[in-house]
Parts: sequence; C-alpha cells; structure tokens
Amino acid sequence: MTFKRDIQSFSQALQDAVLKSASDQFLRVMGNTMVNIIVLRTREGYGMRITDGNRSRLKPLAPSTIAARRRKRLSSLTSASTSNLTETSAMLSSIKASVSRGKILIKPTGIRSDGKSNQSVANYVSDVRPFLTLGRAEFNKVVDIYETGLDASLKQSLSRLRR
Repeated sequence: MTFKRDIQSFSQALQDAVLKSASDQFLRVMGNTMVNIIVLRTREGYGMRITDGNRSRLKPLAPSTIAARRRKRLSSLTSASTSNLTETSAMLSSIKASVSRGKILIKPTGIRSDGKSNQSVANYVSDVRPFLTLGRAEFNKVVDIYETGLDASLKQSLSRLRR
C-alpha cells in the first residue's frame, strides 16, 4: 500500500467509526438509557432544577392532593403522600425515545383513560415539577456511554488497517 492509500484507509476507518456510533440503532440505545435515567430518578421523587441542572426533590404534594389520592387506587410504585409523578404510573411508563435524522427525541406517548395525552400531562406537571430532562451528572453519564461505544467502534474500524 502507498502512503496516500494508507491515509485514505485511515480516514475511511474514522468515518466508519463515527457513522456506526451515530447509527439509529446506537442512538436508540442511548435514548433508552436516557429514558431509564429519567424514569428511575422521577420514581425516586427527584426532578431537575432548571436553574442549575442539578437533581432536586420534586415539589411536595398539596394536602388536598394527598387526601384525594388516599381515596384512589394508586400504583404500587407510590403512596398517597409521595411526590414522584406516579399516581397510576401511566405517564412515566409511556416515556419513549425515538430517533429521527440523527437526533434523539424523548417524550411521553399515548392517551390516558380520561382522554388526556400523556404528553399534555407531562407538560402540565413540568411547570411545577420539572423532570423530563437530564441533569449535568446524568448527561455526563450518557456521554461516557457514548464515548465507550465510539471507542469500541473506532478500535474495530482501525484494527482492520493493521498489517
């Protein structure tokens, strides 16, 4: 092989690694990881402070809400006085990640039994209890996972260049 061909092969291997790490399949895995982080954190009763991107306790429920929840059949993932956006668990369970044109979109999907969309419910509760985002530490965790995937893809692409 000539030097020029070696450089072209190296360049192609880098492009292959980047494209593979940005494939829809890999981005779907990343999106599902983000969904899991958001859902688990929220079920633990934490949201995000929009001002600084740090995890914070969700705003406590009003006494009237607690009283109303005591009369309802709740999800096994909550209690009447727990502020974790899980009355029936429908909204949190409906959060899905989709990939389109190299971008990950995370949002609640579907319609509740009362006719409201899970997206509209999420928008409503997010005004007071922001939850549908990643904090700095969570985002860094996702970046670490992406870097690991990119490293593996790069090693695989470059290994075929060795003589």
